[in-house]
Amino acid sequence: MPPIETGIKIWDTSAWTEHSSMAFNRIGSGAASLSLDSRILIVERDWDLVELVDIASGRTLATFTAADPLSHARQFSTGNLLITPDGSWLMQAAQNGVRIWRINAQLSVPLAASKE
Repeated sequence: MPPIETGIKIWDTSAWTEHSSMAFNRIGSGAASLSLDSRILIVERDWDLVELVDIASGRTLATFTAADPLSHARQFSTGNLLITPDGSWLMQAAQNGVRIWRINAQLSVPLAASKE
């Protein structure tokens, strides 16, 4: 199956205007979720690629790549994405298993420290 163009739009609901959008190609459907403080968008860009994006700036904060080889061949299906409340772990859960990454190792400033 060839990659299809898909995307995500972030809306400012106070004025119902588009705040930002991002387009990308992937095989299969994507997934997205928000951090508990709604400042970070967690985006599953491909079977084995997850990014953390700062909603205010649109800047990619960190990229996580699965260590299991050929994960798309086993069809690690789109699942739930979660950042733990303390901002130190990213979890990707699906019917085929769970992936867990340490976030703070990828960032210069821990997510928990960015809360107001």
